[in-house]
Amino acid sequence: MSKSLQLSRFIQILLHNATPSTAAKMIFMNAKMTEQLRKEGVPGILPTYVKIIGDKAFMVRPKVEIKQTYTKPELKEVKASIEAIHAAGYSINDEIQVGLWNGHMYHFDLGKMAKISHKDDPTDDMGRFDTLMNKSGFSRPEKEWDYLVNMLTHWYTDNDDKRRKYIRKLIKQKVLMDEEYPERKEETEKEFNAIVDS
Repeated sequence: MSKSLQLSRFIQILLHNATPSTAAKMIFMNAKMTEQLRKEGVPGILPTYVKIIGDKAFMVRPKVEIKQTYTKPELKEVKASIEAIHAAGYSINDEIQVGLWNGHMYHFDLGKMAKISHKDDPTDDMGRFDTLMNKSGFSRPEKEWDYLVNMLTHWYTDNDDKRRKYIRKLIKQKVLMDEEYPERKEETEKEFNAIVDS
């Protein structure tokens, strides 16, 4: 297996600002955490080990192909990985940095990943994922869906034209949701009916 030394920006900063033993401990801790998650079946995490060269510690992992844009199926893999990281109780806390290895998408920098410490940590990660999606010309349909559902649930207006305009947007978004997430079609239908029937 072809491997290359890949230092995250976070780790480079640590190596620059910390004593060698402190930096090495932090690198070992991060490698142990990512390896544990990978062994537990969290997708999108590269196999990693730490190599000591002189007084420096380096994370060693497979080299990934980094592209300017990604396809929808590739981005769907990234999203599944982020959700699995969250389900395991961790957040990435950094830009979503991914690439292809053996035909699948993997994170190549999880240097700031830590236990979720605030309820907004997963939301922040998904916001960073939205940035990655936008660079590839896509957006998450559930983001717009949630916005429209909240708007039509909590927003009151006497103007029927405005409400109908938002309902039309919701109908279009429902089509996208049903295509993208057929597994949640029943839930989407309930949300839709609750708004239309109110």
